[in-house]
Amino acid sequence: MTLQQRATLRAVVLQAGRELHSADARSRHRLGGPSSIQTSLAALTKQDVLLKEGARYVVVDSLLREWVARRTF
Repeated sequence: MTLQQRATLRAVVLQAGRELHSADARSRHRLGGPSSIQTSLAALTKQDVLLKEGARYVVVDSLLREWVARRTF
């Protein structure tokens, strides 16, 4: 995973997969521009790390989700 993809994954976990493109979420998680976020979300979805459910993204592997949540301060 690239640094941008890791940051996006962390944001998905901490934001519960919602409002990732908001200015607040972008600055809080240092995500960059909306196009960078969209590119990372697409790549992570293609790699079967994320799944899009309606308007939100979820981490497919619950153990990975828990690991990211515990390792993020």
